[in-house]
Amino acid sequence: MDGQGEDLDGVGGPDSGEELDVELRRLFSDDRLDVAPRSDAGERIVAGARRRRRRRGALVSGAATLAVAGLVAGGVLLGELGKPEGKPEVQIAAPPAADRATTSHLAPSTRLERPRGEGRAGESPEAQAGTRTERTASGSEPKSTPTTAPPARGTVMLAESALRHDGYKELRLGMRYEQAVATGMLTSDAQPPPPDGSCMRYALAEGADAIEDVVISAEHGLVAFNASKARTTEGVGAGSSEGQVQAAYDELTVETDGYSVAVGNARYHLAISQGTVMRLRLLAQPWPC
Repeated sequence: MDGQGEDLDGVGGPDSGEELDVELRRLFSDDRLDVAPRSDAGERIVAGARRRRRRRGALVSGAATLAVAGLVAGGVLLGELGKPEGKPEVQIAAPPAADRATTSHLAPSTRLERPRGEGRAGESPEAQAGTRTERTASGSEPKSTPTTAPPARGTVMLAESALRHDGYKELRLGMRYEQAVATGMLTSDAQPPPPDGSCMRYALAEGADAIEDVVISAEHGLVAFNASKARTTEGVGAGSSEGQVQAAYDELTVETDGYSVAVGNARYHLAISQGTVMRLRLLAQPWPC
């Protein structure tokens, strides 16, 4: 019994561990376990390292390219979303430098003066001669600036309110009372016709702004127009200067209170005070009243 116990204890003793270590050393030192390196092992290792670096570089650059492409696509998408529907974007190109230099200065305005004798239809030459027309290069409507120049000799006024050589508007020298009433120019409550051998004054329905009144004779009809603001066809009237009267008419007859001038079968009478026309009358000749 004692001998068997000693053999069992010997199996797990120190000698057993030493033998295992020796056996392991022998096995690992066996030449058959050695792996001989290839002759080009170093070159293959370097080539592999280079391939790995190239792959990493390609991956990094590809990722950067994808990131940029994503940013661009996102910006385009946001721009498209921000545009109003149905309204394409309009790009306005800047003009060339030469054009900008040309258009930076406005064209100077031009000033035209209408020659005498040329004008709009219905405008008297006197009004044409006394008006300056200014027109800008942009084509705006002309502005008329009245001047104080006297009318030229022989100038004819075609204004409706002119006291012509034969009368005023529809009223004519020599008209009988009934004819004058028929024109509608006399007031509706006009006086009755003048008695035989007499003359009477009649107001106009339009008022006394142009003609103060007219004189009708029982035998000779309408014989006088007494003007207030109406002017002669030559542009002379109350407020005209004595020089304008002399410039408008060649043959003036000196009267005690001014001048008179023959016009057809009638005569203009111009009363002047201190060098200015104070009153204008158109009188039939011979004067019956």
